[in-house]
Amino acid sequence: MTTPKLARDAGYPQSKVTSPAGATATRSDVLQGKGPFLLGIAGKTTDPRAILLMKTGEVIRAGRGDRTPSGTVLAIGADQVQLKTSFGHVLALTLAE
Repeated sequence: MTTPKLARDAGYPQSKVTSPAGATATRSDVLQGKGPFLLGIAGKTTDPRAILLMKTGEVIRAGRGDRTPSGTVLAIGADQVQLKTSFGHVLALTLAE
């Protein structure tokens, strides 16, 4: 049995990374800090879902109006998600390039 090649040192087999968002999500140099991070946007354009990496390391999928540990999803764009925190601040998360 051979050992799979890891996706840019992130611990995930390279053969499983098939999208630009997936490739970005496996880059250890992109995910710096405490989070949350926007890993990708998925779903229909009429009902998109944000794929978010939380501070705890949990990856969640959330739509507009959904509550997350970091806040409620206000809006989802092509490359950005806005969350309203419990303190009333708006947090904008952008996809890494």
